[in-house]
Amino acid sequence: MNTRPQRVSSPNRVVAGIAGTVAVIAGVLGLVVSLVSGAPFAAAEGALVARTFSMNPFGSLLAVAAGAGLLLCAARGRRPAIAANRVLGTVWLLVGYAALFAVGTPWNALALNGADAAALFAGAVLQLGVGLGARRDLADGLADRATGGEDRR
Repeated sequence: MNTRPQRVSSPNRVVAGIAGTVAVIAGVLGLVVSLVSGAPFAAAEGALVARTFSMNPFGSLLAVAAGAGLLLCAARGRRPAIAANRVLGTVWLLVGYAALFAVGTPWNALALNGADAAALFAGAVLQLGVGLGARRDLADGLADRATGGEDRR
């Protein structure tokens, strides 16, 4: 008989893990590219990553920190992953909206461009959709089927 606790997966943990991984990779890549190109720390114009996304060291460090937070929450469990997806999904939405107005101005401390805004909106839709919509673990869904639909929360 297996006495180990079962590791329960949830859509929130999966999305937080994937989004965290993408944010860390993008942040590290942006940091390397912006440091090699000599981009100032919080300049309105950053170095282009993959010829599309604009990054400066400030935005890159924020992306690494946000990604690390998402990965930590995904590893901690379903509830922290739900909270992280909701909070960072909202942050991505607000920063993406602000990017629409900040592009081409001196207030653009994250060196955002149109492609960055589109990526932020896509991340916001994904994380808010899962954080607000997919609340139950896969194991809860199976238990609900077995018990006739009772909610065990």
